[in-house]
Amino acid sequence: MTSMFRRGTIFATFFLSLIGGGLICAALVTQHWIDARPWRTPNPQESAGRVHFGLLQGKKELNVAYGWRTYHVSS
Repeated sequence: MTSMFRRGTIFATFFLSLIGGGLICAALVTQHWIDARPWRTPNPQESAGRVHFGLLQGKKELNVAYGWRTYHVSS
């Protein structure tokens, strides 16, 4: 009985460590760690933006009444 319990525990530990490793890898490669929607307080109708950053790169899309401008951010 203890042999089956030990095997089951080892299998569950291995399986959970694989799931944990997969989740960590997915978190590291995503580009959406930080998402924001900035606007300017004096005139929020003419200014807007979308900003998202990941671990290594990100993108800023800002509209300050002159049209959308895209800026790529990398480390």
